[in-house]
Order: sequence, then C-alpha cells, then structure tokens
Amino acid sequence: MSKDKGYRSLKKTDYIIMALLLVVALVICLIIYRDNFLKTSTRSAKVSGTISVSDYNGKKIGVQTGTVFDQMIRINIPDAEISYYNSYTELLSALKSGSIDGFAVDEPMIKYMMAKDNSVDYIRDYMDDYSFGFAFPKSPKGEELCKEFSDYVIEAKTDGTLDSIDSLWFGAAEYKKEIPDLEVLNHDNGILTLAVEPANAPFVYLKDVSIVGYEIDLAYRFCKDNGYGLKIVDMNFDEILPAVSSGSADFGCSTITITNERKEIVDFSVPHYKGGSVLAVRAEDTAGKNNGSGETDY
Repeated sequence: MSKDKGYRSLKKTDYIIMALLLVVALVICLIIYRDNFLKTSTRSAKVSGTISVSDYNGKKIGVQTGTVFDQMIRINIPDAEISYYNSYTELLSALKSGSIDGFAVDEPMIKYMMAKDNSVDYIRDYMDDYSFGFAFPKSPKGEELCKEFSDYVIEAKTDGTLDSIDSLWFGAAEYKKEIPDLEVLNHDNGILTLAVEPANAPFVYLKDVSIVGYEIDLAYRFCKDNGYGLKIVDMNFDEILPAVSSGSADFGCSTITITNERKEIVDFSVPHYKGGSVLAVRAEDTAGKNNGSGETDY
C-alpha cells in the first residue's frame, strides 16, 4: 500500500516537472521569436530607409525654373528655402558645391545622373507622381496634330513600340542611343518644329552635337510614319510652353508634366510616360540610410 502511494506520488512529481519543463521551453521559444521579430523589424526599417524628405525641412532646396517642382516642395517640405536654377546641370553643380542641400527631380533623370556621378543619390520616397505629355497649340491645327500624335502614342503602347523605345533609352547600351538623320525624313505633309530643352536625360539631351533621347525618338518615329519632316529647336524649359502656345513651335516636350494649370494654355497628348518625382541629395547624406543607395536599377 505504501509502495503504491509512493509510486503515485512519484508520478505526480514527474508530471509537475514535465509541466515546468514545457513552460520553460515555451518561454525560451517566445524569447527567440521576439528577438527574431525585432531583428526582422530592424531590417525592414533599414529597407524602408531611415531618411525621408521631411528631414530636409528648413534646408535649401533647388528647383528648375518653369517647372511645377516649387509647388511640390511647398507641400512636401513646407519650411524649405527654395532656390531657382535654369538647368539640371546648374542644380547638380549647386548641390555638389553645397549651395543647396537637395533638388527636386524626376526619378528617371536622377537615375541617369547617378549612372555617371556617384556623388549624388536620391531619397526613395515619391513626393508625387506624374504623367509626361507632348504640348500642342490651342488652335485648330494644333488640336488636329495633338489628336494624330495621341493616336500614334496609343498604338505605340499596343504594338510594343513604346516598350522598345523605353528599353533603348533606359538601357545601358549607350552606343545604340542615336537618332537617324532628320534630313532623310519624308516631309510630304510639312515640317514640324519641336521645342525642347536638351537637359533632361534620358528623355531629351545632348549627345556630342546631336539632340537625342526617349522623347526625340518618339517624335522622330511619329514624323516618319506620318509623312512629316522634323526641326528641333533648343530653348530653356520655361520658354517651351510659350513657344507652343504662340504657335512658333508646332509641339513641345522635355519631361513636361501634364497639369490642369498648363492645360489652360496648351493642349496635351495622351501620356507617353508615367513616374514619380523625388528629392536628389548628396550621396554622403544617404550613406547607410537608403534602400539600394547608389543603385541604378532602371
């Protein structure tokens, strides 16, 4: 009888010990899970980036004259001190010299810059998104040309032409980035004047002595397929829309964002490109704080 009681007591003790071991094991598992969760959260925070455009409140931010970037900066960085420059070349120079702390730019443009200059980077948060279009005069001739161009863009999206243009001008094969001689274009339907600012790579830029780029390629193909000659006129960005509006240019481009305000003075084609605007900064300011800092994965 005493042996049975001892046996039963021993069994109860074993159960208690086993239960305690299970509790300890569970606590250990919870601790391990918590540590792994914290590590994952830290990694996620690093991936998201620990630098944001709000960090540039109160700092000097550059924008290109004639763009809508100043409005965007006032919304996203309300306390920024805004300075105006005529070109991205001037903006980049001002950033590198320390005259400004950052500048607003379209993401494709800054990625192109980064491929050539590793001293510049950008914050990975979009400040806004946008659609680029070609501008046309608000006149019967301009409206007709705008519709013809829009129809061409829609077809180019469908048949893969736009994808081909995208692959070429956002690709790494620089030797392929050429525009055929404009003189060979058949101009039975007249010669169109295109107003551009060749400082918006890879969309419109100078290569050697020629104006080339994504938008120039698109304009060239449109003219070739529709019997137009093409004359390209170089000017400052803030002169393009007035030139188009007055009719001194038949159409204009150079990463022109379609806005309601601009629609009051010119007509726009359907968008040929959609993307986002970002804040370009010195690469040293994003070191270890940006996801994929310095990469050019476009």
